[in-house]
Amino acid sequence: MSDKEKKILLIAVIVFLMFFIPECSVRRTGERKQPEPEKIDTDSDGLYDYEEAQKGTDADKKDTDGDGLSDYEEVRTWKTDPVNADTDGDGKSDGEEADEGYDPKSKTAQLDTDMDGLGNADEKKIGTDPDNGDTDGDGMGDKQEVDAGRDPLESGK
Repeated sequence: MSDKEKKILLIAVIVFLMFFIPECSVRRTGERKQPEPEKIDTDSDGLYDYEEAQKGTDADKKDTDGDGLSDYEEVRTWKTDPVNADTDGDGKSDGEEADEGYDPKSKTAQLDTDMDGLGNADEKKIGTDPDNGDTDGDGMGDKQEVDAGRDPLESGK
């Protein structure tokens, strides 16, 4: 390939990048593309800064109230108060409750992710999988096995 052909190819690639790839940060004008103000997430927690302003959270902190759940998790996943470390006022932080298998919005309710009748906190205590209603895979649910005096961790026992 001659030098002239290489130059033409290089120019063609540059033109293609500038005109046909919308994500390209340099446009025809030569200006750098700035992020849209509504799409800025300063702390990278998943909530845009305008959402943080609406919720009263700190756009520079992933976890405004310091409870162990990110602002995003509180707003989108748990629906708890991102500026109150203990949404239900029971003395345990929202993050502690979530980690222990309790609902951070309720003073007493255990989560039951696999809906087998055993709360996540109880499953954690006995060693069963809170995301699998039949931890040992023997066809009998974990709660049924516990109620029958069987070991939910060992098939057939």
